[in-house]
Amino acid sequence: MGRNNFSIIFLVLLAGSSMIWSSCSKTDKATQLEIKRLQARNEVQNVMGRYAFYHTSGMNFLAAERLFTTYDDTVIEMMWGRFTGKDAAYRCYTVAHRNDDLPTINTLKLDAPELTVKEQALVSADAAPPADSAPVSAPAAGAPDGATGGTPAGATGSAPDVATGGAPADSAAASGDTVGANPDTMQTPEGFTKNGGAAMRVNTLTTPVIEVAGDGETARAVWFCPGLEGATPTWIKYGCDFKKQDGEWKIWHLHVYGMLMGLEAKESFTPNTTANKGADKPPTTNWEYSKAATYIPYEPAPPQPYDTWDYNKISPKSYGDPN
Repeated sequence: MGRNNFSIIFLVLLAGSSMIWSSCSKTDKATQLEIKRLQARNEVQNVMGRYAFYHTSGMNFLAAERLFTTYDDTVIEMMWGRFTGKDAAYRCYTVAHRNDDLPTINTLKLDAPELTVKEQALVSADAAPPADSAPVSAPAAGAPDGATGGTPAGATGSAPDVATGGAPADSAAASGDTVGANPDTMQTPEGFTKNGGAAMRVNTLTTPVIEVAGDGETARAVWFCPGLEGATPTWIKYGCDFKKQDGEWKIWHLHVYGMLMGLEAKESFTPNTTANKGADKPPTTNWEYSKAATYIPYEPAPPQPYDTWDYNKISPKSYGDPN
């Protein structure tokens, strides 16, 4: 075989090897991206699962610290208002949910952030019943604000003992005899009051639809959530967008969509048009089902597959667009 022929064969083999290497490299990158997206889906589900557990156990302030982004375009919407900005989670959960958290904080002596005078005034105003109302003897769990004075799911409907800063005066918690406990391993008897027990607020997560962006940098998801507010059955829906911060998946936008409160449909649910509990703006959605309802809104619509985040192109639109 001549030298020229050998050179030609060598060049052909080299070119073929380069093509194979390039193809394998592209395949490897695609595989790695798909693994990244599958991992993201699992982590997003876990973030919302942790959120549900914190909410049920009166540790909303920990959810605010650990599970939410602190970006300028962080948005949280409850049935009673919309919070936007870096401190949205703090204002919504650490402050506005403080009455829900107080029994747990006091009983287990948890190191929760101290509220400013202004923040405490918001909490006190939320806990106090209207001047012309009858005394309340059980945790608030009725129709949403504007209907019969109750509190919507995800809001702060608290027992009278919470309004005064913790457990009843005749309980062990008030006497200073409580012992610090690990909230992850035990529930002390002091966590229950004599007028009906610890407040029950449960939002379970069912029927998830989770879409992770093609680039693996953001994710979107919706859930139906059958639950309880006290002894009252409550159905809501969550629409959420997720984004990484400091290497961890966090809740970026969270929107609570109210469906039904109680076993019987109310005559109507009066739309809430004012911002309450320190929220920046009124809510954009309200309770969906009453005797006057003619259909159940397709809202939030499950997310569609998408390649990369763009507020102007995302479908359906962001569950918490800050604009």
